[in-house]
Amino acid sequence: MHSETRLSTYDPDWEARWERCHAALTASRVEQRSAGNILDAELEARCSRELNALHAAYHAQFRSTKAYFDHFMTFHVEHARGLDVALPQLPGGASLEEAKGLLERFWTEADLAQRDKCRPLPADPPNLAAFATPPRAGCQRTIEQLSLPRPPEGPAVDCILIMEATSQEIHVCLVHALYGGSVTNNIERIATHIDNDRFAPRGTWQRAQAFLGRPGSGTYRPESLSFYDYLPFAGSFSKGDFSSVNMTWSGKSGFTAPRWRRFPSTPVLVAEAVRRPATPLRPVGQRVLASDALEYSAVQRTSA
Repeated sequence: MHSETRLSTYDPDWEARWERCHAALTASRVEQRSAGNILDAELEARCSRELNALHAAYHAQFRSTKAYFDHFMTFHVEHARGLDVALPQLPGGASLEEAKGLLERFWTEADLAQRDKCRPLPADPPNLAAFATPPRAGCQRTIEQLSLPRPPEGPAVDCILIMEATSQEIHVCLVHALYGGSVTNNIERIATHIDNDRFAPRGTWQRAQAFLGRPGSGTYRPESLSFYDYLPFAGSFSKGDFSSVNMTWSGKSGFTAPRWRRFPSTPVLVAEAVRRPATPLRPVGQRVLASDALEYSAVQRTSA
């Protein structure tokens, strides 16, 4: 038998109490509307108190946490109808706060499941060779986390960096980490940093060889780099946007004037990179490729 936690807030006369609170709040709302645009702080405070009293009267109908949980689960189950979401079970002796937490998590999971149900599955976009599954012949792929220090204005930028290199070109996808600064708003700064840190000075492969971990000869130019921007599905975002970002190389000014072109789908590799176990974004005590900007970047090498 389920061990119920009795609630001290239970009131057998809750219905009459609710009616009194509702009548008082309705009268105050009428008075508030008649006042028009005049702000009356005392009246606002009274409405707030009466609204809280109305909520308390409604919740006073529940004798136990189980009664509370079962009542609100009827609304939550309807919200999750047709979705692959496990129904939560209230443990015996659970507190009211624990019951509220279970209900809140179930509602959130159902909401995310509904959004996932409406989202298109990742698929390699047509006419895009980069990030294809399987990778192109002669292509070397690296995936890492990148944390750029705080600019003069705004927060630091954290993102997942997917880089594919061939003997002639490099494709770089910047995946939003959904915390910290916006990748999109800093795309010129990040692109310039990547070019300067990995492939400068011009005319030499020395640093590129060190990063890619392979011998070779040739020259990467700024025009050899193609950038992409991916805002993944998460939280309140209803859809993920995968776009190519065309920028102009302006010498000392770096990359400027970004222009986005959205693809109809997101490459499977890019979508999966978000779900891979992440290397913690924290100072690692060593510099990567002798770069000050990359001092706080933890590199995670992966095989294709």
